[in-house]
Amino acid sequence: MDVVVTSEAAGFAKPAPQIFQLACAKLGVQETESVYVGDNLELDAIAARDAGLIGVWLNRLHGGLQASPRIVERINRLSELSELML
Repeated sequence: MDVVVTSEAAGFAKPAPQIFQLACAKLGVQETESVYVGDNLELDAIAARDAGLIGVWLNRLHGGLQASPRIVERINRLSELSELML
């Protein structure tokens, strides 16, 4: 990995937008050009979306929000990520 950002070193943790923004800054990319994939809907996908990234929920258990409108992108397997990004 080229960049590792930990909450201990950064001084803030998810869902704070600063942790996502710091990671993007260290990578030299804009938030709007970045995708964050995580298995926690609120702490990962929604928090990333609120920080300006594309938030993707890795919903391996296929639970929750099935009947609700999409508030973030949702995949069930990492192999689906490439299809989502087309």
